[in-house]
Amino acid sequence: MPRRKEHEEYAPVGEKDVWHPYELQSISLRKFITIVNKILRRDYTMIDTSHCARTIEI
Repeated sequence: MPRRKEHEEYAPVGEKDVWHPYELQSISLRKFITIVNKILRRDYTMIDTSHCARTIEI
């Protein structure tokens, strides 16, 4: 099958604003501090992993 000649365009990736606790364990310290500060200011939210993955409000 021949390749497509047109380049596929994708939608731009938006800013991540919902975080899973396990993701916070694997990032650098500086990024972790930035994200936690935004969570505390309610710019970002976290997924509640103990109640069927609902978003929690702090």
